[in-house]
Amino acid sequence: MDRRISRGRLRGVRLPLLLILLLGVVIRVYWVAHEIPLLQGEECEYSRLAQNLVQTHRYVGMREGPQLLYPPLFATLLGAGYLVTGHAEVATHGVPLVAGLLLILAVFALARLNYGPRVGLIAAALTACYPLLTALSGAAISESVYLPLIVGGAYFGLRCLDGSHRAAAVACGACFGLAYLTRPEALVCPFIISGVALLEGRRRGLKPAVLTALLVLVPVVVLAAPYVAYLSSHAGGFRLEGKSAMNYTIGLRRNAGMSYPEAARGLGPDLREDGPQLLANAFVATARYGAPLRDFVPYFLASAHRNADEMFQTLVRSPAFGSIFTLMLVTVALLRRPWSRRRLVRETVLLAIGLGHVFTLLAAHFVQPRYVVPLLPLLIVWAAKGIDETARWVAATVQRIGGGRSALSAWAATGARAALILVLLLISVRGLTWAGFRDEIPDKVSLKQAGIWLDRYRPGPKRIMSVAIEVPYYAKGSLLPFPYAPAARALEYVQVKKPDFLVLTGAQASVGPYIHDWYERGIPDASAREIYRAGRPGDYDVVIYEWKQASR
Repeated sequence: MDRRISRGRLRGVRLPLLLILLLGVVIRVYWVAHEIPLLQGEECEYSRLAQNLVQTHRYVGMREGPQLLYPPLFATLLGAGYLVTGHAEVATHGVPLVAGLLLILAVFALARLNYGPRVGLIAAALTACYPLLTALSGAAISESVYLPLIVGGAYFGLRCLDGSHRAAAVACGACFGLAYLTRPEALVCPFIISGVALLEGRRRGLKPAVLTALLVLVPVVVLAAPYVAYLSSHAGGFRLEGKSAMNYTIGLRRNAGMSYPEAARGLGPDLREDGPQLLANAFVATARYGAPLRDFVPYFLASAHRNADEMFQTLVRSPAFGSIFTLMLVTVALLRRPWSRRRLVRETVLLAIGLGHVFTLLAAHFVQPRYVVPLLPLLIVWAAKGIDETARWVAATVQRIGGGRSALSAWAATGARAALILVLLLISVRGLTWAGFRDEIPDKVSLKQAGIWLDRYRPGPKRIMSVAIEVPYYAKGSLLPFPYAPAARALEYVQVKKPDFLVLTGAQASVGPYIHDWYERGIPDASAREIYRAGRPGDYDVVIYEWKQASR
């Protein structure tokens, strides 16, 4: 009987859910169609990884050497899209767009499982229209795929905790395993599900609990093993991921008082590459992996003290996350009704996943609003529940005041839900300027034009020293970062690295004032010859120098 009722309710939400998905498609296609035609930042890295996977079968990105920083799933999906479409930039837009639609379904499923179909539809509508998630669907960055996998893993994890749902446990492990191959911090999630399953096993029976935990963990191990083997073989020792050693080193340098550019790209007095990002892949391959607890605790406390304000600004003040209004709705969702044991288990799992991500962010060397985005689907699920609870309160109040007229109270509840959804979306619209994923500045197209010109000027592989990654990407070259250093030492570094080309722009560069001086007055070395200058005067006026080492 319960199963028939559940199927009947599902049939009742299919049409609204389909309409919400169509709305999500329209909004996302419109957004992508109006983006400037330029891959930016990390999008260039992932697109190059995808192209090299398809064309050379090597996992090599914009920087020299095998890629050890970025897990392979997102690049692999882009490579698959490249094979299907025959065009790398089409794939870099298509894969995130599809992932954005899957996120709508995943959020609906999680909210429906926890709170019922009406809350599921509210959560789906918010996800379909939420500006920051729409922008994410147009950005070729790993979070676009990571979010639906994490939400899907949480959904199947909660289902497998309801009973002996073996298929759900395997699906949970598969989602979290794939999420780990997108962003390594996902690795904590299957252990949360398995831990809760074992704790619940004391009440339901230890044997099925152990089986559930194994069914969750085994797919994670199977999916993770090839990547762990790849990392470990290149690093000469066991590695679960590549970024933590770099982040820890940069964090230590920041805790010592350095600015972020110096901590990340600082150059020592003997031209030693102290900043890990100057030789990112080589650093990961040779750095010590892991830190003793006695060293990590003070590091975490210092980093958390530095990052706490940014976290507060993002979660509480940023309109991108709905500001204080979202937190009010979340509070209503969690506290308006008492919890049953079943709800206690479910909310504990979701809170643990969310707090695990917060812990990771507090330990980071710096926090951007983008890094907080994985919390947004959980906030939306709870906000949808808060909207529904508030609407129920409005309906009950209207019914009492109106003498028990149920029709009036039903209309009041519907109006309250629509109004609260609209208010939350209007607040979050302002967030596109607060925490966007791409710079939608038309003048940035000059970076692409410069890269295409340089590829025609010298086809084939080339080493390009640049602050902006976009020019080396479109020039089909590899990226050598400029160091953070005084001008004289930076010039010595260039002489040692011997790049083929150097790219300067009028945009402010954080690595040092010498970039602007070289842009304005030229590079003070006979080996540097200006070969290209284009773009409007200002931020994205691009200047390219060819470097040919002069005889001495």
